[in-house]
Amino acid sequence: MRPSLRILLSICSLGLASLVSAAASAQIVSNFPGTVCKSVQGADAPSIEYIAASVRSSKASPTQVICPLPRLIDVQNGNKGATIIIEYTHVGAATSTCVAASYGAANRLLASTSATLSGVGAQKLDLRGPGKSDVNSNYVVRCTLPAGRAGAIRSIEIVELVR
Repeated sequence: MRPSLRILLSICSLGLASLVSAAASAQIVSNFPGTVCKSVQGADAPSIEYIAASVRSSKASPTQVICPLPRLIDVQNGNKGATIIIEYTHVGAATSTCVAASYGAANRLLASTSATLSGVGAQKLDLRGPGKSDVNSNYVVRCTLPAGRAGAIRSIEIVELVR
């Protein structure tokens, strides 16, 4: 084989390898404002405040909210799970506790993970890996917000890994 043809074939195979690698690690990113969160207990609804795309509680005691994360497209080519990123802000020593969960067919819990949030920042919760998600997975975040407007969930991002 001529050297120039060998070089051309090497370059083509490298390009094909990068395309296959990119296709193998596709991501679908969806971002939701904190206002998707609703109170878990109906009686707490009047104390839930939606401000600047965030959710917080004016109640004198901690309040639970649930945040459904609808999948925007049907992932039939495989689902390798998702990373959930919660952006939050807290006043002083206030904290929130959040649990991210993946539910499969018939609302069967596949996996969950939790974190305690304090200060201002973003927290990743990992639902990737075998058995943690499937093509039927629905994702949800449930948080306990601190009392007296001392903390807010600003947004929740879901990064789904497909293929």
